[in-house]
Amino acid sequence: MRPAFRFPPRACRGFTVMEIVVAMGIFIVLGAALITILRQGLALWRTGEAKKNAHEKANFILSYLREDLANTYSKVGGSMPIRFLCDLEPESEERGAQRQRLRFVRTRRGESQHPIGSQGGRVLESNQYFDHFGDVEEARSGYLRAGAGLQEVLYSLDPDPDSTTLWRGVRSPPGGAGSLMAPGWDSSWVEESCRELASGILHLEFRFWTQYTSTWEEEDFPYPFPHDEERRSGPAFIWDSTRGLFPPEDDMPDDAFRMYRGPDSMEDSSDDIFPRQVLVILVMETPIQVTLSSGISAETSRIPIRGAAKLPGDGPGYVRIDREWIRYVKVEKGRLVLESSFRGRGARWTMAASHKKGTDVRVGRTFRMTVRIAASRDHWDEGVLNRGH
Repeated sequence: MRPAFRFPPRACRGFTVMEIVVAMGIFIVLGAALITILRQGLALWRTGEAKKNAHEKANFILSYLREDLANTYSKVGGSMPIRFLCDLEPESEERGAQRQRLRFVRTRRGESQHPIGSQGGRVLESNQYFDHFGDVEEARSGYLRAGAGLQEVLYSLDPDPDSTTLWRGVRSPPGGAGSLMAPGWDSSWVEESCRELASGILHLEFRFWTQYTSTWEEEDFPYPFPHDEERRSGPAFIWDSTRGLFPPEDDMPDDAFRMYRGPDSMEDSSDDIFPRQVLVILVMETPIQVTLSSGISAETSRIPIRGAAKLPGDGPGYVRIDREWIRYVKVEKGRLVLESSFRGRGARWTMAASHKKGTDVRVGRTFRMTVRIAASRDHWDEGVLNRGH
């Protein structure tokens, strides 16, 4: 009979040191690979979430702007100040940046069905405005004024140039003390007259299609008519429907309002003008870790970047360092290449400045939207349009 099989003694069934080392090495390699895959997956997930949030927030902001601009009201000549204004904050070396402020009057649809707006004008002593500040109490007390189907709208980035908050203000009916259309309206009052709409906005820009504009490109000087038909005329960045509030400077800079007539024009509504279209450029901040690999001065035209591969290589593109916007034409060997220090530094109404090594380079995702103004108004005045030409 064949003897039964017996296992070898326990001492003979162990692993050798080499086998244990090899097994541990395999586990370490597999663990490191798994951690790397998890990190990359988590980074992709965070990037995707950031892009999704930026898109959702941008759509939210642009929907407000589209609704407001598309309902611009331009009929002038009554007792209410019907204006369309876009100006820049006062220039200041301390601030180092300027931002556009957009103000206009729009129609207010469905006011008679609005639970609060419909309560306006119930008593003769009504003296309060629908402005999102205490409207419910004012309506209940009967002191809310009738809106007349119109309301003022204001868009302004926070007066703090380091902030990314966008404010929106409304006021109905237009005019009166505290009007958002007042010539002396100051950005420091934004918290008193507006509500926070969104945050995370690096830049908000408005460009206006005038009666002589032929391109949206910012590089093209806004030449008024008459001019060479082959010469392209760019958009306006400042707008004054009254043509009497924003006198251009003596040197007539590119962003000056070139259809200014004089202070007497404020009272003459027959020559008021409203843009044909508005281009909205919205830049939402995205979490990309890019920094300066060395310090730069205000004149540097080749910007050394750590993580430059994360930036779009084909320009033109924009980055923001501290408060300064920089426009580059391409990325080359870890550097942002500018057309020149004069045509790249201090872009978007900011001031060129020195920046230290390791400073964060902020990058944004850009959204564009064009809104046609159905209530646009042209006014041809050859003498005024030829100014500075």
